[in-house]
Amino acid sequence: MTCIEYVHLGIILFLLGAQLVKRSLLVSYRRMIFWGTIALTTILLFVETDQQFILWANAPSPARYLVPPYQDLSYFLIYSFFRFWAPYLLSGLIAVIILLATQYGNRRYHERFFYPDEPYLIALAVFIVGHPVWIGYLLITVISYCLYLLAHRIYSKQSERLTFYYFWLPVALISIGIISFVRTTSVFLWLKF
Repeated sequence: MTCIEYVHLGIILFLLGAQLVKRSLLVSYRRMIFWGTIALTTILLFVETDQQFILWANAPSPARYLVPPYQDLSYFLIYSFFRFWAPYLLSGLIAVIILLATQYGNRRYHERFFYPDEPYLIALAVFIVGHPVWIGYLLITVISYCLYLLAHRIYSKQSERLTFYYFWLPVALISIGIISFVRTTSVFLWLKF
């Protein structure tokens, strides 16, 4: 696991604790937490890119020939973009689309679907798990919610609105755990940049 993945796990665990202990903190600072996580990830991506350059520049041959003056800088920038930046740029784009769509749908139907801070949790989880894990995350989420509804329907005779509020972040942790075991499969490698 990389430094960014450890930081993201820490953020998820912190938010899980905030959900359970001090939900008002999460409600009050939802925008700051979401955009702060994106900003922190951007900083960490710059650090990882810099560390990769230093590693290659100080390595014995043939690695040192991958950076200037032996190789054009564009080679390193393209490598860094696809290795470090592209997964988070794509998952960030998907997260912002999900955030805007859930906020719009929730506002249009008078907050019938989500709590006010729930769209930020969904978008944050999609961003944190990265690409291509966000695809598995959304699939696992849909399956988990269907099982949750089915279990509730079987064990409870009441018809009531069920929220998935407390499941978004644990499902993100489960997705990261499952995907860490399947990272070497051909499907995963095909979806990755």
